[in-house]
Amino acid sequence: MNMQQQQANHCSTLLERSIKRMIGPRCLRRGCRWMTLLNMLRGYVKLAKFPMPGHARSWNGSARREVPNLVLESGGEAMECSPRIEFSPARTASVDWVLVLTLVAVTAVGLLNLYSAVHGTRHAGKFDQQVRFIIVGALAFALVTALDYRALLRVAWIGLGLAIVGLIIVDLVGRGAKGSERWLYVGAVGGQPSEVAKLAVIVVLARLIPESTGAGKLSWQALVPRIIALVVPVLLIALQPDLGTATLLTLIMLSIGFLALRDLWPMVYTLFAMFLAVPILWETMHDYQKSRILAFLDPSADPTGTGWHTRQSIFAVGSGKILGKGFMHGTQNQFDFLPEHWTDFPFAVWAEEWGFLGSLLLLA
Repeated sequence: MNMQQQQANHCSTLLERSIKRMIGPRCLRRGCRWMTLLNMLRGYVKLAKFPMPGHARSWNGSARREVPNLVLESGGEAMECSPRIEFSPARTASVDWVLVLTLVAVTAVGLLNLYSAVHGTRHAGKFDQQVRFIIVGALAFALVTALDYRALLRVAWIGLGLAIVGLIIVDLVGRGAKGSERWLYVGAVGGQPSEVAKLAVIVVLARLIPESTGAGKLSWQALVPRIIALVVPVLLIALQPDLGTATLLTLIMLSIGFLALRDLWPMVYTLFAMFLAVPILWETMHDYQKSRILAFLDPSADPTGTGWHTRQSIFAVGSGKILGKGFMHGTQNQFDFLPEHWTDFPFAVWAEEWGFLGSLLLLA
């Protein structure tokens, strides 16, 4: 054991003794050890570097803004240990600024595109509404960024359970929108539990995949009920019926599985089972859902009916050519040939006005 590890062990022992003197032995008998107590304060104080045995770096390995070392006393002995403490709101050193700036750029492009899509129409208020949503989202982003991600993992299954309850309530008393029950309203404020389910499934997968791999992985008896719990939101969303969101949620789970799992054979078996289930799923679909799938595969089969939306979006993208028609000069957009273009066809609006080069820049 080197000198640094010895100092780490000694610091850990001194800190535990100090906490015992402060709170007494009762909490410790119940298993509330000193690290658990420190975790309770994580909302205000972040341990950037605490030299636990065998762990000399901070939890994310990044450079941290440091404050003076903590001095512990044991009897007549004073020792300077090295837990640098950082307040969570000031976690500037660990922020991925490339990701943040990319998010800001994409948000600005989205607002610009939305302004062109709704300006001068009866839907012009959607631009102001989107700005308000972005402000609320930015505040939520800052709040979640200040939290320790492990706190989210601890409540992952609770979040999924709440999302499932919300989806069940939607199926029972939800308000209809274009043939499906998707919205819940509390007074004038409405929302879609299916959007919460997307986030909940992602967080649960972030917890489940490490638990299902490695030396201490879960047994199949413990893993199967967890997988079934992940499938429940997909089935409830499909019953609304909302085929698009159910398909997107399935793709999210498959994508995370292929990217995160070391052994890809379970994903191969899953895809094979889904392929075998296609005939059964097809027979259970509504007629309009079948029509949408067929229109996607061959829009020219019904050009004035179910294929109208897809064909108009293709015309909009193609008419932009290389450089586009210019901001707010897209004919398919401005003359309402694109139905619901502010929500269903934003890329077609962008491609018509900014052309192939603008589309290539956006996708890059």
